Amino acid sequence: MQERKRIFVDTPFLKAAELPLLMLITVVVVALCYVLASYVMPLLLAILISTAMEPLVRMLSGTNRSGEKVRGGLPRKVAVLLVMLIVFTLLITVGFFIIQGVVSELISLAESLPAKIPQWMESLDQLGQQISAQFPIISTENLASIIQSLSGHLTESITTIAASAVSFVTQMPAIILFIVFTIMSTYFFSVSRFSIMRNLKRQLPQSWQETAQHLYGTLAKALFGWLKAQFIILCCMFLVMFIGFTILNVHYALLIALGIAVMDALPILGSGLVMIPWIGYQLFFGSLPMGIGLALIYVLLIFTRQSIEPRVVGGQFGLPPLWTMCAMYAGFRLFGFIGLFLGPLTLLLMYNVAKMYLQKRTYREVLADVAAQWSPPPDL
Repeated sequence: MQERKRIFVDTPFLKAAELPLLMLITVVVVALCYVLASYVMPLLLAILISTAMEPLVRMLSGTNRSGEKVRGGLPRKVAVLLVMLIVFTLLITVGFFIIQGVVSELISLAESLPAKIPQWMESLDQLGQQISAQFPIISTENLASIIQSLSGHLTESITTIAASAVSFVTQMPAIILFIVFTIMSTYFFSVSRFSIMRNLKRQLPQSWQETAQHLYGTLAKALFGWLKAQFIILCCMFLVMFIGFTILNVHYALLIALGIAVMDALPILGSGLVMIPWIGYQLFFGSLPMGIGLALIYVLLIFTRQSIEPRVVGGQFGLPPLWTMCAMYAGFRLFGFIGLFLGPLTLLLMYNVAKMYLQKRTYREVLADVAAQWSPPPDL
């Protein structure tokens, strides 16, 4: 096997520490992106959108992955403008209707809360009485206290979300400015993509360039592949739930479908965290036809995910469930709710860095090679 080029200085200590250093750099880069996201979000979105558009831009402009012309085609600037027109028209149109529907349902929910809260309390009391009758060992007073606490938290959460929706409407000028900056950043980055990459490459030492290019390709493939897979799955799950909830005449179908679809994107947990208790309540304490309908929707969700996931995810993104749970917990403690997504994503990038570095070896074998190549200085 051809000896792999070293990334850092060729000393025994750094040879052994290369992999931990690379993984630490990966974590630091993700953390920096999170910290700087609120300041450079238009640029980050522009890079993501530009990368997603690049295959279509190359096809229209007749260039290869290096930006070299291989056949006739449109000038790159024209190709970028044409693809951007299609992509942003689609994104803005779909986003407008979804946001309009979600905000409308949130405002409607906030306005109807005063009338709905007594109904919810009555339903919860009836549920508590039925549970107490089935399980006499459970104290009625404790159960009532739990139900009261849950009701209070639910009301507070819905009110906060509804207030955020109203605040969102008042911030439309800032949102429009954000969209304009994102569109402009996408255009300039797409047009200058290859010159930017060449300039960045020239800043690295010659011995680092090949490894850095390989590392960038590995991380980009893992990151954008994961984002693409999650986006496709989320859209499919959302459509299945929205259509199903609309047929069942579920109130706030758009809002509920969107919330469960986002939760379904969480590793390990999934839509069952909401759907299973909802189905159980409807079957035993609510409407039997509604419970059967929700159960059919849940079965369809499982079938949809099982059918789509192997095609869009593939084997390279599989992570052990225990590692994923640990990454979710660490991400949640460090970054809050967004850490539930950021933790597994960071773990995925670290996993791909390790896989690229080890090249089907174990870290133990790497350390053994380092020890074998290291000749200690002779005794003086």
